[in-house]
Amino acid sequence: MRAAAGAPPPEPLAALLEPVMPLLAPLAYVKAASDVAAQRATQAFLDVAVAAQSAIAESPQRLADFDAEVRALADRELQQLGQPGLLLPTSSSASNSGTSGSTGAAGGGGGGASAGPQDLATVVDELRADIAASRALLQQLRSGTPLPPPST
Repeated sequence: MRAAAGAPPPEPLAALLEPVMPLLAPLAYVKAASDVAAQRATQAFLDVAVAAQSAIAESPQRLADFDAEVRALADRELQQLGQPGLLLPTSSSASNSGTSGSTGAAGGGGGGASAGPQDLATVVDELRADIAASRALLQQLRSGTPLPPPST
């Protein structure tokens, strides 16, 4: 489109932007600041995600360590009361029942190559008996009655 014959020639772009330039500088600064903030937020999110992933991966080991520490402390306290080894598993099947597959045969001989339904029922029965004995002992401790001498 051509300007009319009597119209003045178009002004250069710089001359048109001159009144707006003081407003463009803060906008450019804000855009740069938001870009940097977005990059840092992304990096921080990735750092948190990596830390969470490693914590999730390490949590089974931490839980096993916590369980072992609790069992050792409880066993020491029970030994002081005259009830040695009450919390520790008494058979190899009971020691392998908690984490089947993850520890393998760390609890002992194990007996057979495959665990059948009879073995599972035996383990469940042993666990029920252990729970009943633990409940009875806890009831005795709560009531304040003297504990029976340890059976060897």
